[in-house]
Amino acid sequence: MPHTNHYKVLGVSHWATVSQINAAWARIVQDNDPYNIRLLGPSARAKAEQLVKEATAARAILADPHSRRKYNDTLPSAAGSAPPESSVPPPPRTPPPPPPPSGSASDSYDPIPNDEADKSIYRYKSSQVGTIVEISICGWRFKLSISSRFEFEDNLTELRKHENGATSVSFELGLKRDTQSDEYRTPTIKELAVMVTYMPPGLRIISLKSIFKETPSTSTLALTLIAETCTPVPFFIPWDYAFDFDLNERVRAQNRATHLIFTKKEPSQRLKDVHEAKGGPEYELKRDEDLSVDSFAYMREERCMKVGHGDLEMWRLAAVGFKKPIFFYRTAWT
Repeated sequence: MPHTNHYKVLGVSHWATVSQINAAWARIVQDNDPYNIRLLGPSARAKAEQLVKEATAARAILADPHSRRKYNDTLPSAAGSAPPESSVPPPPRTPPPPPPPSGSASDSYDPIPNDEADKSIYRYKSSQVGTIVEISICGWRFKLSISSRFEFEDNLTELRKHENGATSVSFELGLKRDTQSDEYRTPTIKELAVMVTYMPPGLRIISLKSIFKETPSTSTLALTLIAETCTPVPFFIPWDYAFDFDLNERVRAQNRATHLIFTKKEPSQRLKDVHEAKGGPEYELKRDEDLSVDSFAYMREERCMKVGHGDLEMWRLAAVGFKKPIFFYRTAWT
């Protein structure tokens, strides 16, 4: 029976590290996901699906120290033992290439390699249409497409530290408006498209939050994705969603922000009716010390509505918060 050896299935040595095992598994899953194999014949497609199943089973055993020790005991002694230190050179590590310069329209963009999956890194390229930012953070992988209405300022910060396998991930990008771009004058695409190209196994995305914040000193977009564990473990399919994150121009203020919450579950009646209820977008903006929000734009039916992208439909809660400007009036003395 082919693929009986878990190490051979993943294509790793018997002394591979957990990081190398996870990277090998991720590479197999990505190379054989349904989109990549959709044009193959029935036989080749079946082989690819079987390889993914075997790789997932192999990773489940080899990534767990106890299970791996028991499995190694079933192997021939030469195969299961670690080699002498002198015979095992350290794995070569090549530094990732630097990101293309801002404004480059180069097509030679290199994706983040699988052995960098556990690090928080990003790469990007820009063109007249917009900016593509590829991110690897906390075991998740993203590809963001940002409309040319905004310039990416080569600045990305992880907002919360998570262990690999966490059920949420959050990061912030530095953005600024480009009022001279064609997209700013005549929009043709969504302001942001978020594609999750990989996430820890056994998770399903249930919510996406964005906060586009503008103050006199900064302009940032914070994104948070929340997932839930589910069984059986679903076969991973890239998740993507596109939307407009900027409603700030509805108000005139130096401190202003748009907070959007997308969720698959219908919001409670309290969140729909009470605009500053805990868990709602207004509640979060009120607590932001940088903004000092004291007012909100009137959203009417846009505050809570169903929106969709492709086959994915979600509920959206929206709020635009701002700090009222203080006006000083000259007093006429007689």
